Amino acid sequence: MKLFMLGMMMAMGGTAMAQQVTLTANDATDKKAGWTMSIQTPKQIAGWQMEIALPEGITIPSKELKVGDATFTEYEVTLPARYGAKYKAVGTPTDNGVFLFFIPVAETYTANDFQITGTEGEACTITLQTEGFEGPATVAVTNICASDADGNSTDLAGANVTFAVNHPKGDVNSNYVVNALDIQETINFAKAGTFSATADVNGDTNVNALDIQEVINIAKQ
Repeated sequence: MKLFMLGMMMAMGGTAMAQQVTLTANDATDKKAGWTMSIQTPKQIAGWQMEIALPEGITIPSKELKVGDATFTEYEVTLPARYGAKYKAVGTPTDNGVFLFFIPVAETYTANDFQITGTEGEACTITLQTEGFEGPATVAVTNICASDADGNSTDLAGANVTFAVNHPKGDVNSNYVVNALDIQETINFAKAGTFSATADVNGDTNVNALDIQEVINIAKQ
């Protein structure tokens, strides 16, 4: 059976949710920012969608995806392995950003291709390409809604939807690049005996010489 689910998701109704993600990079030219989104709900989810309003200078990298006779725009989004290989992040540009759909995209599929359930949490990690962006800026994420395997709307009211902004390992000052400034920040935390989650690069709940050396190694790469 040949079926593309994009139309189903666009027609989906139900309660839509909205969130905001604040990016704090300063002059993040040619650097990558992003965030990990989680959805936790006891309800079954087979596909979902959201609209992202992007500030000027920020884009989500994309490429052309051909499936049979159809052509989609696939966006640079990392999806959990449990979704299955056929799940893609496809979408369409809007006046101020992009509308994303997270669905199986294939010429044929079976019920086993619907791998999402609502309890595992992590839903996707989105990479943003920043060109000449000077933060902070707020990325508005709206129209978050979902459907079950039959294409029926799944109400997300009461669901726990969260966003965690991602930074490169060793990016102690959160400007999306690891350099001498991060080394100095780590030294300062170590000298002061002050804990910082971003400076605790090796994750041992201490900031010390081991973290300083690791940030130095990352900066050299």
